[in-house]
Amino acid sequence: MITSLAQLIDRAKVNPGVIAVAAAEDPVVLSAAKEAADEGIASFILFGDKNKIEAISEEIGFHEKLSVVDCSSKIESIEKAVRAVSLKEAEILMKGNVKTGELLSVFLKDDYGLKTGRTMNLVTIFETKRYHKLLLVTDAGMVIAPDLGQKGDLIVNSASVAKVLEIDKPKVAVIAAIEVVNQKMSATLDAAVLSQ
Repeated sequence: MITSLAQLIDRAKVNPGVIAVAAAEDPVVLSAAKEAADEGIASFILFGDKNKIEAISEEIGFHEKLSVVDCSSKIESIEKAVRAVSLKEAEILMKGNVKTGELLSVFLKDDYGLKTGRTMNLVTIFETKRYHKLLLVTDAGMVIAPDLGQKGDLIVNSASVAKVLEIDKPKVAVIAAIEVVNQKMSATLDAAVLSQ
C-alpha cells in the first residue's frame, strides 16, 4: 500500500506517464509541468500558442523534452489534447489556461470515447502527519450537489483511485453537517443508505 506522497512519486518514476496539457501557455501550468518533468514522474505534450509556450518555458528554464503542438485557439488546444488522450498518445489530460466547463464540454463528447457512464468527480489525495496513510477526499468542487446515485458513483470512482494506491479495502466516510440521521437533512439520509 502506498502510504505517502513520497512513495507515490517514487512509484510514478518507475513508469512516468504522458500528460496532455490543453492551453499550456500559462506560467503556473508550465512551472508545474517543469517540476514534474524534473522529478522524472511525467513527460508532457503541450497544446496551445507555440510562441507563448516557448517564451514562458524559456523564462522558467523548462527545456527538457518539450513537445509543443501549435494551436490557433484555446478550443483547438482542448480538442487536440483530448484527442491525444483518446488515441492513447497521453494517459492524463491536464487543464491549462482554460475554463473547466470548456475542457469538460469537449472531454465529454461521445466522439472521444472517454466517458465511463458514471458521474465524473474530483478525487484529492491528502497526506497529514496526524494519520498513518493517505486520505482521499471527494468531491471538493466538481459535483456541487450530488444526488444519491451520483454519491454512489463518487464512491466507486474514489475506490478506483484507492486501488491504484494499493488500498485493498478502503474505508469510506460519508460526511454531513451532523453525525446522526435526521429526516430533515437529506445528506444524512443518503449517508445512511450508502453505508449499507
